[in-house]
Amino acid sequence: RVKYNRDNSIDKHKARWVGRGFSQQEGVDYFQTHSPVMRSSSFRLILSLIAKRRLRAKEFDVSSAFVTADVKENVFVRPPTPMNLPKGTLLKLNKSLPGCKQSGRNFCREFSDHLVSLGFRQCTSDACAFVCNKGNDYAVVGIHVDDGILASSNEALEQRILKGLKSKHELGCVRDPEQFLGLAIDLCDDGSVTLHERKYILDLAQR
Repeated sequence: RVKYNRDNSIDKHKARWVGRGFSQQEGVDYFQTHSPVMRSSSFRLILSLIAKRRLRAKEFDVSSAFVTADVKENVFVRPPTPMNLPKGTLLKLNKSLPGCKQSGRNFCREFSDHLVSLGFRQCTSDACAFVCNKGNDYAVVGIHVDDGILASSNEALEQRILKGLKSKHELGCVRDPEQFLGLAIDLCDDGSVTLHERKYILDLAQR
């Protein structure tokens, strides 16, 4: 898979070992699969806070996100070809794999628990939005699958949160917001925030 930047240039090439979720059986090797994602209204609210309160902002993604989450069910997969194991060998998953039906839910639960351990509170109106208040310092985090956006009141708090996240997860890209949920983000010098879909429009024009 090729991942693109907002200007349509290539960011990186990605390859994954994917589970055959279509062969799983409900009640046997998976039960619940629902995994919430951040609402678009929550995303826009975070951007509004960044603009109104001149907050520091970072976007990040979690590398190999699903494989950090435990699997409670007995899920067996065929080994990838390079492992060169005897024919008929199956591997039991201890961690989630992309493609397995419960993987998204497992990761969401595990990442949410980690944010709570760092001092965040999960919003009742959006399970993927989190708030942290420490005296005059405050921060907001929004999560959409394995992509996140962080808004914080000062650099020290921002670095403390990122360090806490990195203590358990590998963050593949931490940068000023440029593109999130398919929307390009421009942080202007006057504090305002602009959204546009130039890349999406260009993609449509090329079809």
